[in-house]
Amino acid sequence: MPELVALDLPALVVAAGYPSTAAIPAVNYLLGLLALKLTGIGRVSHVDDLAADPAAALFAGLSALPKTTALSSYSHRLDHTRQRALLTALGTAMLDANLITDADDDLDLSPRVCAGSGAGGTRTHDRGIMSL
Repeated sequence: MPELVALDLPALVVAAGYPSTAAIPAVNYLLGLLALKLTGIGRVSHVDDLAADPAAALFAGLSALPKTTALSSYSHRLDHTRQRALLTALGTAMLDANLITDADDDLDLSPRVCAGSGAGGTRTHDRGIMSL
């Protein structure tokens, strides 16, 4: 947690243009999604497995984690431009805070090939490790 505070994650999220709702600020949505990733829950639809854990909600700065529908809807609103802006700013902030070095492979922003409807049945997506 001290590293997230030192990186000023809320400012990075706002600068990247992540949307907030009237009930939940963008950084809290992001921390809720991050809580799922950090606990090994690979799908937003499995948030119920973690919903009763008060520590996960506390990590996200909420009294309870958002439900599946809210997290899924939020995740689908995040376009690649916003994700790239956040990951780029996060990488820069981590370098500046000496949390990683240029030689570290902590942030992989290389394009990924996935099944799709493009030519030859594939298309590339710019997805990093923290792709939400």
